[in-house]
Amino acid sequence: GRDKLARFFQYGARALVGAISFAGPVVDSRMHRVEGHARTVMTNLAGARRTNRWCKELPVIMSIPKGLCIVDPVERALDFLTKASLSIFFIIDHVGHLKQWKILPGGKRNGAGTIQL
Repeated sequence: GRDKLARFFQYGARALVGAISFAGPVVDSRMHRVEGHARTVMTNLAGARRTNRWCKELPVIMSIPKGLCIVDPVERALDFLTKASLSIFFIIDHVGHLKQWKILPGGKRNGAGTIQL
């Protein structure tokens, strides 16, 4: 739903920023202003999407015990690894988000530079 719509516009803005920067606009031109606005949209939507990910790991973690009842050991292992890796991604993203907000100390790299995939 709304995350897919936000992702569509976030990556659309990212594509626009890339295309405009590739063209090399002149400072104070219309294209330069559009690039600035697209960069703002991209950044704000990234932050909004990151905020909306809070607590998304809880249903995944709560479904792990049910997955351990799967009879086939290969399916059970794959189900567990899938859920564990998704939960770990969310937790690492939360730590990066808290560092970006400067709630947790970030060391040398803060915010967006904390987590690079």
